[in-house]
Amino acid sequence: MDFRTEAPEWREKLLSETPLKEVEIWESLPSTNTRSLEIARDPDLKTPALVWALEQTAGRGRAGKTWLSSTGSLTLSLIVEIDTRLLARRDWFYLALKSGMAVCDTIRSFCPTGAIGVKWPNDVFVGDQKIAGVLVETPSQTQLLENQHAQRVVIGIGVNVNNDISDVARKSLDREAVSLQQLFPFEAVALITFTTELSRRVLRELTTFSEEKTISDRWGEYCLLTGQLVEWQTFEQECDPAVHTGICLGIASGGELRIQKPDGSEVLANRGSIRWLPRVNTVRKKRF
Repeated sequence: MDFRTEAPEWREKLLSETPLKEVEIWESLPSTNTRSLEIARDPDLKTPALVWALEQTAGRGRAGKTWLSSTGSLTLSLIVEIDTRLLARRDWFYLALKSGMAVCDTIRSFCPTGAIGVKWPNDVFVGDQKIAGVLVETPSQTQLLENQHAQRVVIGIGVNVNNDISDVARKSLDREAVSLQQLFPFEAVALITFTTELSRRVLRELTTFSEEKTISDRWGEYCLLTGQLVEWQTFEQECDPAVHTGICLGIASGGELRIQKPDGSEVLANRGSIRWLPRVNTVRKKRF
């Protein structure tokens, strides 16, 4: 691939076929989210904007985890403006859920078979193998934007498209990882084709807030955890980290994950990490 030749063509395609108004394509970056947070502070930046790196050397995920990327994977960040009259700042957790749903829909469009869904809040899995992740961040400084009700958000997305999942990557994850190329080894997906479709779907999802069907109503179409035994652990940096184990009951109206504990009580997870747990067979074997 000749990056200098193809990158300008990709940029023109994205600008002409999606709602994007600014596109940066880099051969290599430490982190697309870090770059996006920097340029998002510029009030003259036209949004929605995209920062895409073919190689990411210091990517990060939720809860301080590292996002590993390799040749053929997709690492990008979208900069969007959210109208706080449509979605109040207190409800911005919905952005994580909606981003995960849009990424899931994109992967489903290229891979129509298989159990593809979302592990709360926004990791996408094929069965029990992770294929994509999302990290939502906000710039540290407030911009003086033309729309006084608008605030900018950075949506970092990593998808295993045509990359080979190495043993090192597998061991660094809670669960096995997989790529689209591994699911369909004879039908490689062009990164620009996938990026174009992904941008369309995520931007549509993040600019549409319907009162007719809430996110909690739609979540059942995506959730992989409902009915599963899970462990919720709050972030380690909190003063009093806690661990709760129970059965996932879906999400509450505010987007929190509902967990029913063994004593029948319910807790709502709104931060921290969620881990699948294997079912324990409680039937005792007879002795002979």
